[in-house]
Amino acid sequence: MKSQVGVALRAQTNFLLATAGVAALMAPLLVGVVATPRLRAQATPAGLLQFDVASIKPNKSGTSFFLIRVGDSGRFAATNATLRDLIAFAYPLKGPLGHRFSSDDGGSHLMPGLPNWSDSERFDIEAKTEGETTPGQKRLMLQSLLADRFKLAVHWETRQLPVFALVLDKPGKFGPQLRPHADNPKCLDPSAGTQQPSPGAAPLLCDNFQWEPGHARGDKQTMGDLAEVLDNYVNRVVVDKTGLPGTFDMTLEFAPELAGSPTATDSSDLPDIFTALKEQLGLKLESTTGPEDVLVIDHVEQPSPN
Repeated sequence: MKSQVGVALRAQTNFLLATAGVAALMAPLLVGVVATPRLRAQATPAGLLQFDVASIKPNKSGTSFFLIRVGDSGRFAATNATLRDLIAFAYPLKGPLGHRFSSDDGGSHLMPGLPNWSDSERFDIEAKTEGETTPGQKRLMLQSLLADRFKLAVHWETRQLPVFALVLDKPGKFGPQLRPHADNPKCLDPSAGTQQPSPGAAPLLCDNFQWEPGHARGDKQTMGDLAEVLDNYVNRVVVDKTGLPGTFDMTLEFAPELAGSPTATDSSDLPDIFTALKEQLGLKLESTTGPEDVLVIDHVEQPSPN
């Protein structure tokens, strides 16, 4: 069924870096509470904010990295971005970097109707408007630009899709790297303003995950927060079904190249993420189905000339 769509704005980091395939983070990313609400942007661009000027050019570099630059200024820039990358930024489903839509990570079933060239043709976009604009306003401006230059038309639907359920591997038993959050945490609480990290230790903010390929560390996190982070590693939506209340401290180490494949093999000493969850956290992922929002592409064309 079609979903009623409203407008939701959220602050975004200044840089979004990914590859055509599994997203590659070049440095650890410190994010806020990971269990953010899903973002919804208006599906009919008529009357939305628009850039004053915009240039779209094909990029023939042959590289897989793309870069989207946003901030509070009136400038928007995308380098070597595919149509899928651009739509993922304009209409995000979930996740702080929109990984659910990257080219080879299972995003196709979340954005049905895209043509084959949506992952092969790449573009450079330079656009600007007068005055300061928020990253959320730039999402709406990009929606207008896609409708105008790519003739993009979309609508939202809810469909039953494969998901992973996060559950305890053995009832009542935690793994060695999963602990209930301590009363006297070692994490930094910005609201307290008094705690300092130990000498030589990397600071970790309370209520935050530090995550990168092959590593995730969280302090004072719920199981729902962990499920949101796992989305980015296993290429499928993860739903918390552990039934565990409260918050936890956790560390997860695994072979990043095996993320998303429970049957892949590797010569490294680190286990795949499915094995790591069992051995380190005492958790497992079970395949099931659940309702998921998808952005259906009704129409799109190659961009019109500048």
